[in-house]
Amino acid sequence: MIKIVILVGSMITLGFAVWHFLVPWKHKWSNYMPNISKDLENSIKATNFFFALSLLLLGSLSLIVTSWLWEDTLIVKIVLVMMSILWTARVVYQIIKPQGKMLQHVSTIILGTYIITDLLFVIPMFIVFFK
Repeated sequence: MIKIVILVGSMITLGFAVWHFLVPWKHKWSNYMPNISKDLENSIKATNFFFALSLLLLGSLSLIVTSWLWEDTLIVKIVLVMMSILWTARVVYQIIKPQGKMLQHVSTIILGTYIITDLLFVIPMFIVFFK
């Protein structure tokens, strides 16, 4: 059951990675940045790209560890701690600097999604550490 929970969290992480790869083009970010330098625009897009790549790599790592390296408890613990820190930080950041306030209730939905994803790693982490 723990492995299924982690796999769901990993798939959600991969979904966020794909979304971040597509969002600059889907939402035409360049249209929102007409008065900034091309260097700054490229830096913003690069930051998003490397964040998406990081999510893709971490989500893939947690899938691989859960699927094929489950018996190596040290690796499992390390990955669960990393994913828990990542998603807990994202929850805290959403609380402090909420995104999605342009549309009513979107910010709350985003926060809820981050909390659920966080719990999909935090709960298994505690179970693995304290069993």
